[in-house]
Amino acid sequence: MMDDANLNSFESELRRLTPAAPGPALLMRIRQAGSRARAVSLLRRDPARSWLDLLKWLMPATASGMALVLVTSLLWTAGQNEPDRALPAPSRTLIKADQVHIDRELVASFQTVAESPEGLPVRFELQEWMDRVTFRDTSRGIIVEQRSPRVEIVPVRFESY
Repeated sequence: MMDDANLNSFESELRRLTPAAPGPALLMRIRQAGSRARAVSLLRRDPARSWLDLLKWLMPATASGMALVLVTSLLWTAGQNEPDRALPAPSRTLIKADQVHIDRELVASFQTVAESPEGLPVRFELQEWMDRVTFRDTSRGIIVEQRSPRVEIVPVRFESY
């Protein structure tokens, strides 16, 4: 196992070394591969081929655009041809709530500890509530009930010495 001193001396020794020159056979193969790559890139720059590549992307994009225009125009003209629908007049008899009941129910409660941005521990008290409001109109026999969940998070200071 190498310690830091041996590792640093090994790295400094590697920096002082110079790489050996490549052999002539390797240089010849690199030159041949470079000339082949240039020939392939010249073939790819064929104007007829580039138009075909462009058409491969333009044809689906044009078809999608035409479909979008067609659907939009159909929906717009369908909305124009519909007769105006008169909204029903609002009922003049409003609900007269003679019994209103407001209730809240504790569903869960727990405490947790988290870390503040300064790195200090902070204790949180979490409570989950279910609120319920009930309106009753006994003359018409109407009951309206609304339930909604609520979460309360209360940070509690955590003493640190």
